[in-house]
Amino acid sequence: DEHLIVREFRYDAKRMGGAPTISFTAMHRLCLDNLWGKDVYATFNGERYYIKQTPTSSYSNSDTRYKHEVELISERSVLDNIYFYDVVTSTSVDKPVSNSSKFTFFGDVHEYVTRLDYSLKWANVDYTIVVDEGITSEEKQVTFEDQVVTNALQEIYNIYQIPYYFVGKVIHVGEYQDNIDHVFKYGAKNSLLSISKNNANAKIVNRITGVGSQDNIPYYYPNDDEKGVT
Repeated sequence: DEHLIVREFRYDAKRMGGAPTISFTAMHRLCLDNLWGKDVYATFNGERYYIKQTPTSSYSNSDTRYKHEVELISERSVLDNIYFYDVVTSTSVDKPVSNSSKFTFFGDVHEYVTRLDYSLKWANVDYTIVVDEGITSEEKQVTFEDQVVTNALQEIYNIYQIPYYFVGKVIHVGEYQDNIDHVFKYGAKNSLLSISKNNANAKIVNRITGVGSQDNIPYYYPNDDEKGVT
């Protein structure tokens, strides 16, 4: 297998919805136009990223290498093309199910996620969905008609006000704990090259003056008299 080492790249992702992308510029002594294909991918955070569209290439006399602008999209995009079906399984015999993409059910977020997980398994994709421990919701009546899984995920938040997030190929329904366990260090060979901080320069207020009538407080308060003597 051929490997291309990328030292710098841009990662674009939303908190919910839409498949994330990776983009980078590749400089190579050869033009790689004929090498891009469906078998080209990058691995990041437990998911593969594939060529979104054929990269553009250019050549300049100022550099002896070819410049390629590459954009990859997460395999998560497969969820944009899979319908949410009301799948009949051996464990759903006590529930009204139809094997249709048009259906209605009444249930909480656990019922919703169970049905969606059945649909993912039936579609034979590697993704699964779970509800995080301690997450509960009210029961709601839910109706679907020809909706893809990506939209069904967004509806979890719209219906139950509970967000979701990805950890590799496991979709979690719950509040994401953004813990960073990586130790960042300074230096040309380390993660941090520079750091900057913009001060707010907010004016600090440590006194308040009230205005009132003689029946309330004098207008020159907090001074002792109207001449401003404190």
